[in-house]
Amino acid sequence: MANALGYEVQILIANVWTTVQFSPQARTITLTGLTTGTVVQVRARALGGSTGQSAWSMPGSSIVD
Repeated sequence: MANALGYEVQILIANVWTTVQFSPQARTITLTGLTTGTVVQVRARALGGSTGQSAWSMPGSSIVD
């Protein structure tokens, strides 16, 4: 998103979206405390700009290994 000041990332745990804390300047985000073999979903959005934030991305899913 043009003029983004940072990004917000959430992970779906037990059917609840939980915000992951990270630096807005981070190029990678490490997710900890996940259980091996479970399926997790992650989504992100840009913060800032004229609207305050973008829409959430489509969730991506993966199996934790």
